[in-house]
Amino acid sequence: MDATPSASFISTSDVLSAIRGGQPPLIVDVRRKPVFRAATDMIAGALARRDDREAPDFTDRTVAGALVGVWMSALFHWAEHPEEDMFATIDRAMELPRIWCARYWKDWISALTFIHTTMM
Repeated sequence: MDATPSASFISTSDVLSAIRGGQPPLIVDVRRKPVFRAATDMIAGALARRDDREAPDFTDRTVAGALVGVWMSALFHWAEHPEEDMFATIDRAMELPRIWCARYWKDWISALTFIHTTMM
């Protein structure tokens, strides 16, 4: 696996190898963007078709991006803890945005304030 950015398919073993230390993290970051975009576009397209629209809109792309982000986070966690059940990890990750929103998302100002204060 070389350091040249590419939009070509990246195998799961390449990603897991990079995550587990086979390559510097920068290579994962450079190569992850096309995969993230392709997965987001595919899901957004499916959401649009489900609502009988030809092209995805802002909502479709936002939901798709959130889903892919949660799945990536779960898969990176699972790569560091392969003894855990991958699908249980993904299920747990999918619950976290709902739990977080129920706990902190009283309105968007309080949510942004919470995010801002925890990042400082």
